[in-house]
Amino acid sequence: MNSYRERKYSPTGRIILVSSPTGQVAVPNLCAYSASKWGMEGFAQALRREVQRFGVSVSVVRPCNLPNRTGILRRNSSQLREMLENASVETKEDFGSIMKQAESVFAEGFGKLPEIQDIKDNGLIRCFRSAILNERPNNVYSSAPLVVRLYLRLAQIVPTRLLDFIVINGVHEALMMTAYNK
Repeated sequence: MNSYRERKYSPTGRIILVSSPTGQVAVPNLCAYSASKWGMEGFAQALRREVQRFGVSVSVVRPCNLPNRTGILRRNSSQLREMLENASVETKEDFGSIMKQAESVFAEGFGKLPEIQDIKDNGLIRCFRSAILNERPNNVYSSAPLVVRLYLRLAQIVPTRLLDFIVINGVHEALMMTAYNK
């Protein structure tokens, strides 16, 4: 507690943003979510460079698999189904099959999850604790297993066509499945 009090009254500031591995590797059927996380990552980088001279740190925490733990995406299936039912004929013709595919992805992946689960994740708690209490916090924290963190790093430098192949053919998903928060 003393560490928190000392940090609280020091002349520096902390900004901690929550992102996702989807901010590193965008995946099909999550394009809006991916865009928001890529935007968050870029925002954090620019903001860190702007406020550093004022003694303010900016850290990004990547929980890794929080959607499966919070149920945050569980309603997407029914929302997509409702959008498709209320869409114009032209929209159904142009986007109906893609929307149905996305709806089934959400139904299979998130539809059976309870709304809120027990989110006691010691790795994630350590990430936030370090971002808050370390004298010089890291720019990025991840609670993902080492193999996932290495894969996500490597994904940043491989040719785009190779990364597309990895994502489209299920290798990305298989690697990310090893990161389910316990």
